Amino acid sequence: MASIKIAWGDGTSDDITLEAPVFSGNQTLRINTPDNNTPEKRSRAVVLTSVKDSSKKVRIIVEQQEAAYSYEFYITPSAMMIGAGGGTSTLSARLVTYLGKNKIGDEIVEADYTLTPSEGFSLSGGTITAANRGTTEGPQREAIITGKYTTAQGNTVSAIASVYQAANAATTITYGTPAVTVRASDVPAGGGSVTSGTATYTQSRTQNYTSGATAALSAVTSGGTVSWSGGASNIASLGTTVKARTAVGSALTATVTLNGKSGSGSVTVYQAANAASYGAVSVSGGSAEDISAAGGTRKGSQVTGLAYSQTVSFTSGSTRAGSCSVSWSKDVTASSLGTTVKARDQVGTLTATVTGEGGKSATRDVPVYQAANALTWAAPVITYTYADVSAGGGTVTPSVSITQSGTYTSGSTTSNATIGSKSFSGSGVNTTTGAYTASSLGTTVKTRTKLSTGTVSVTANGKTSTKTADIYQAANAATTITYGTPAVTVRASDVP
Repeated sequence: MASIKIAWGDGTSDDITLEAPVFSGNQTLRINTPDNNTPEKRSRAVVLTSVKDSSKKVRIIVEQQEAAYSYEFYITPSAMMIGAGGGTSTLSARLVTYLGKNKIGDEIVEADYTLTPSEGFSLSGGTITAANRGTTEGPQREAIITGKYTTAQGNTVSAIASVYQAANAATTITYGTPAVTVRASDVPAGGGSVTSGTATYTQSRTQNYTSGATAALSAVTSGGTVSWSGGASNIASLGTTVKARTAVGSALTATVTLNGKSGSGSVTVYQAANAASYGAVSVSGGSAEDISAAGGTRKGSQVTGLAYSQTVSFTSGSTRAGSCSVSWSKDVTASSLGTTVKARDQVGTLTATVTGEGGKSATRDVPVYQAANALTWAAPVITYTYADVSAGGGTVTPSVSITQSGTYTSGSTTSNATIGSKSFSGSGVNTTTGAYTASSLGTTVKTRTKLSTGTVSVTANGKTSTKTADIYQAANAATTITYGTPAVTVRASDVP
């Protein structure tokens, strides 16, 4: 390949190179020249003269367009990646200018920027801001910024840059110190121990995010380990001592360990109040001596056999007898029954009011009677006599009378002279009438002579007495002689 170099003659060192297989005959020439790196169009006339015939010439006009301007335009963010917590990135624009292949400028320029709408990003001037992603989880996101600049040659160049915001994700959970609430049962009034109780607790949870934001999660209320300390041990029974609810021992503390954190809560331990419960008053028995038939008064203090009781129970389980007092209703008085016969009769009631503790009381009625007023008769005192049977014989009937005294239970008295019934006995004595008959002594002189002894049995008011009486015949003595009418002897049977 043959070549011929011809200088452009434009002040550059550039050449025009003509190439052909041979410079003879008809040939196709190949013209080569370096790029025109000047801002001017250039032209060069090339005359080829035949070496054999100088009259034969070829004039070739070689023209080359002026060099074009080209540019490299860059947008560079100060931070390609903004954290999930938000931040800014400052945009910087760089313009590199070429004339042809010659680099003729490299400078930082003030470009105009626009932001393709992107969630979470905003653009102000040359600063792009990514908002804090808070607690919204999501993948990495991108903001596309277009920068434009008008060159000194009036050309507009543009470039695109991307700024990214890191993905936002939930990361660790932060656990708070457990807040512990303790409840404890009271030590019974009967004594005992309380060394544990019921612990409830809450532990806060905070979700952390890549963005630095946090969010409260539901609290943890279970799964912790609980240990106990303090409390009250071996507290004595309050027995029968009434006492208000009282703090005992030391504070009962529960320590909860959960998710690597420990928290404590305490409560005061009390012994339950020991209160008295007052049972009903029970009353039984009781009797009063009868008021006599003569009258009198019965007082409550004279009642015997009255029994009463009350039980006082305590929360502790202990008991004791209640303290009781007795008061009585007014006395019962009865007048003498005198001579009124009357059966035993209730004349009143003595009411005992037994007052125990705690305002409890009960009553008991004790009936009061007046004794029966009965009439008691003594044995009758008998007067029993016979007149003498005359010497002339005959029948005598006794004289019988009584006096009988009666005494009432009341002390009153009475008397009786009425015979209820009587009977007689004795030799020759009529058993019904007590009559006695004797024969005449006739002419037999005889002193007063005891003929028999009669016995009378008298019953009056249920009482019987006996009495004896001697029966005499009067003396028969000779006195005067009287002559009388002749006597007629008559024989007759004796009177029975």
